[in-house]
Amino acid sequence: MVDAYDSGLAERLSVAERWALPLVMAGQPLWSLGGWIACLDDERAARGYASGMIAEVDWALQIIDNLGPWQEAMV
Repeated sequence: MVDAYDSGLAERLSVAERWALPLVMAGQPLWSLGGWIACLDDERAARGYASGMIAEVDWALQIIDNLGPWQEAMV
């Protein structure tokens, strides 16, 4: 998938950028919790959204716990 994405870019991803992709992927759900939820005016909606993010945060932690294989798959 990364190769297909990379082939459509005007400037190809560097090895360092490819190496960082799993960290970027893992950071997405955490940003949502720490950034987007904080902007919600409705505490009930924020709590509901946060509780619905458990699977996404677990997925992010699995990436971090197995970072080496994820990084190797990207390069």
